[in-house]
Amino acid sequence: MTETVLFARQPILNRKQEVIAYELLFRNDLQTERAVIESDEKATSSVIINAFTSTQMSSVTNNKLAFINFPASMLKNMPDLSPDSVVLELLETIHYTPDVLEDVIALKKRGFRVALDDFLFKAESKKIVRYADIIKLDIQQINKKGQRRCMDIMAKLDVDFLAEKVETESQFIDCMSMNYKYFQGFFFSKPDLIKGHALAPDKWVVLELITELNQKELDIKKLYEIISRDSILSYKLLRLINSSFYRRAKEIESLHHGIVMLGVEKIKNWANVVALTQLETSSEALRHLALERARFCENLAFTVKGTDPQIAFTVGLFSCLDAFTLKPLQELLTDLPLHESIKEALLHHKGVYGYLLHAIKAHERALWGKIKWQALGKLGLTEEVFEQAYQDALMLADGIVPILTERVDVSNSSNQMS
Repeated sequence: MTETVLFARQPILNRKQEVIAYELLFRNDLQTERAVIESDEKATSSVIINAFTSTQMSSVTNNKLAFINFPASMLKNMPDLSPDSVVLELLETIHYTPDVLEDVIALKKRGFRVALDDFLFKAESKKIVRYADIIKLDIQQINKKGQRRCMDIMAKLDVDFLAEKVETESQFIDCMSMNYKYFQGFFFSKPDLIKGHALAPDKWVVLELITELNQKELDIKKLYEIISRDSILSYKLLRLINSSFYRRAKEIESLHHGIVMLGVEKIKNWANVVALTQLETSSEALRHLALERARFCENLAFTVKGTDPQIAFTVGLFSCLDAFTLKPLQELLTDLPLHESIKEALLHHKGVYGYLLHAIKAHERALWGKIKWQALGKLGLTEEVFEQAYQDALMLADGIVPILTERVDVSNSSNQMS
């Protein structure tokens, strides 16, 4: 798969010329030196999605702060970023209405630091400076007299100044003679292009959903809120619950009813299944394989003492996560809140769950010599039990995959999900 330009980063330095942060900048394959931005919101969204899903963020920033540009439209519904790792850089184009100021104040209360980009001291600016932690002055746009005047006016505020677009040594020396704490520009480094394999938007949504579904503390109310955000996920879950694989006297009439009846853990498992199978890379064969492995693992765990069938199901399902997302499994598991036993099983076939997964994979490939029947026998797994578990998994996958594959008219299904 060909790598593409995901975004760029440019270092921010202190007075000792030590890198203390990086600004993440919008770039694409056609715009490398300077970016032509058609939409501030789309540019910011692209940077966030690529930085947090297509790369290891800690590697990109060397565990330092990331400055990210934000337009006013994204302040109210801020993505779930960490105030410890991100500085909100407010664009110079923002008009600070009472609503926008309220959004900034709320973000400050959450612990975010605020930087004002390309700052010019004017009437509009007076509304926001009291909430700023860092003010960036474009030294190519503001002469030295203007820079000093700006600093003098705001001398009583608890704010640091950053000189941006420092392009020569003489400019850096001039800035050092003034009250600048931070520096940024071509004199230190041009933006580095960060390349990689971008996750499609639907993968971002799915991985976010899977992350939430697998949090340790997840009650019925929270689970319902997560699933109900996605109408297709909700509808298909109801179809699965009401399928012949869950025989019950009375049909489940709503998503909430289904969660209560089946319980959080079972619903989590099926939500994971449906979420993964919504990906564009999800072929029918891949859906079948993932579901077959999940059920196979679960069935075997019912026989093995001291194991949790729900965990076994997750191990089997997520063993195909790399194929669904076209990303390395180790990279994906870094950001998923899964129990260490699940990660060890998936990455190294360690522990009892890893042992089961290894046997299942060998069975798939008809590598009978790789299956250690004597060791499995000590767990209570005879060849007969193993084969019965496989046949049941095969039958379930054959029956469920058509439900997962069917196209859904969301407008006609919305009434069934409340």
